[in-house]
Order: sequence, then structure tokens, then C-alpha cells
Amino acid sequence: MVMQLTVYGDKKLEQCKAFIDYLQSTVIYSGAKLPTLSEDQQRKFSNYNSDYAILVGFSRQLSKSIGASLTPALDQINQIRVAQDYMSKRDALQQSIGAPNLLGQQIQSAKSQAGASRMALKQPDDLKAVYNQVYDNIVTMPTHVLMPAILTTSFIQDLVHIRYFVQAQDNQMSVNNNSVQFPHISAGYAI
Repeated sequence: MVMQLTVYGDKKLEQCKAFIDYLQSTVIYSGAKLPTLSEDQQRKFSNYNSDYAILVGFSRQLSKSIGASLTPALDQINQIRVAQDYMSKRDALQQSIGAPNLLGQQIQSAKSQAGASRMALKQPDDLKAVYNQVYDNIVTMPTHVLMPAILTTSFIQDLVHIRYFVQAQDNQMSVNNNSVQFPHISAGYAI
């Protein structure tokens, strides 16, 4: 029985060391897109696969949410080059307004879920130190960076309002390249 406990303890120690090595050599440098574990890695990390799943789950949810909401909204903004674009892109911009708000909610939800799962982990101190560093790189920092960027909602709304202004001035102004001219004012204004 003592022999079984020793073998079990050694095996768990080997799994922990292998997982720490993987986190330090691969995950910490992988950025937002985490690699999927191979069958061999899953076998080596056995007891720590669920720990890794927390990081992967957050990373995938973040990528999916950004791809479905923020990326299309920024693509719409990038297509506005001249004054006429305000008119032609208005409907697409209007549809993009709610996307960043939804993204903020999705990121907060994914972060809360990852945080709750992380708090439930039972890790040895040496693993906990490395895991916390990786968690900060994968979950905490991207969240802190993205949340202010999500405030682009007000910027998108401003672009839609510019379109309404341009439309309201339709008979009183002309657009030539990047310049808006009002007949009753002699100078043009560049956009």
C-alpha cells in the first residue's frame, strides 16, 4: 500500500512538472490562440487537463466574440474614406452599434466564468504561481485592454449622426473629394 501511494504521488508530481513546463515553454508565448493538447500531452497532464481547459475556453470565447461583433464594426468604420461613405454606410453602421455592447457583456461573462473555475482549482504552490502568470496573460490583460476599446460604440453612433447631418444638409452643401462646401460660405471644410 505504501508502494502504491509513492507511485501515485510520483505520477502526480510528474504530471504537475510536465504541465508547468508546458505552460512556461509554450502557453505563455502563444498569445490569445492557445494550442490544442495532443493525446500524449493530455495523458502527461492528466489531472491538469481541466486547468488548461479554463484557459482554452476563455481564449476561444474571446476570439469568437471579437470575430462576431467588434471586427465587423471596425471593418465598417474602416470603409469610410470620403464624405459620401457616411451616406452609403449608414445602415451598416447603424446595425453595428449594439455589437460592442454585446461584446462587453460576453467578455465579462467569460472572464467571470474563468475566474470562478480558477478559484475552484486545487494546485500545488509551484504550479499556482506559473498558472497565475499565464492566466493573467490569457484572461486578465486582454480583458483590460479590450474593455476600453469596446467604447467604440459612441464613436459608431457619432458616425451615424454625421450621416444624418450630411443628409439634412443635402440641398445646402456639396461634396467634392474630401471637402464639404456650403454655397453660402466661401471656404470648404475638409473631412
